[in-house]
Amino acid sequence: MTITSNEASSLLVAGLLSTGIAFAGIANAADTPATAAPSTSTATQPAPNASAGKSIMDTKAAAPSKAESPDTAFRKLDYSGKGYVTKDDTSALSGFEKAFQDNDANHDGKLTADEFRKAWSEFSGNKY
Repeated sequence: MTITSNEASSLLVAGLLSTGIAFAGIANAADTPATAAPSTSTATQPAPNASAGKSIMDTKAAAPSKAESPDTAFRKLDYSGKGYVTKDDTSALSGFEKAFQDNDANHDGKLTADEFRKAWSEFSGNKY
């Protein structure tokens, strides 16, 4: 069997390509960092699936200060965009319970934005 120069060139290129691909695979594997072994300490790790099903919108923001406007305070407390705040949402506001109770007009345990504005004014001592 006689190999022409074109066939020899094709075989040489194919051989070089396959060698290069194999070498690139080895080099790539060598460049890939190994995965760290999981830590056995649970002191700084969140509980498994602690955030499963939660979005960033489900994370409470810092409690508003009395200097903030009622609308800004309401948006901070209604972090998930429900359109109302509950006693639980306002629990970080020490002393807000009375203002909540006084301004929950329909006694449903929720303050709408309008009810909240009145409660915030009472709580903060600022007139809006």
